[in-house]
Amino acid sequence: MLTKTDRNSGDVTQAQVKALIELVGSHVRAARIGAGFSRRELSERSGVSTRYLAQLEGGKAIFRSVCFSRLPSRLSCRLKPC
Repeated sequence: MLTKTDRNSGDVTQAQVKALIELVGSHVRAARIGAGFSRRELSERSGVSTRYLAQLEGGKAIFRSVCFSRLPSRLSCRLKPC
């Protein structure tokens, strides 16, 4: 588990990780809705469970590699580096 560290060390804090997870989730939800998919439809197209999609969109999921390999292509979008 990540813990709060000195800001000068370059390490991320738990709050920053939480904010990133929430940000990614909100972008996935917006892309899914923009594409006109229900969670069930996106689940069927991507092979990612509806439960995981709900957790991801709600900012509660731990990232899995499938997020970065299957979801963007099924939503006709791409990942951009920070």
